[in-house]
Amino acid sequence: MTSKEPQLRKKLLYRAIHRGCKETDIIIGKFAESEIEHLNSAQLQDLEKLLEIDDGTIYNWATEKVEIDAEFDTPLWNNIKTFWQQKHGQE
Repeated sequence: MTSKEPQLRKKLLYRAIHRGCKETDIIIGKFAESEIEHLNSAQLQDLEKLLEIDDGTIYNWATEKVEIDAEFDTPLWNNIKTFWQQKHGQE
């Protein structure tokens, strides 16, 4: 862990929880609340990049209304989606 990671975790957690759209607050925020301390440096970078995407796109990816862009189809995204589906009874 780098010396900047604790600050980065706090920043990313805040951004994940306060998206502006309740649905994506739940999709990404609940995952981040539960898992942010377990993410490695590469996963934190993936999360930071994902948080730049607009809420509607993230929601559409999570609900599979549209196919996720290959660039964001990472193990982290799969973990977020699985976490959300398990918490909301969706398979």
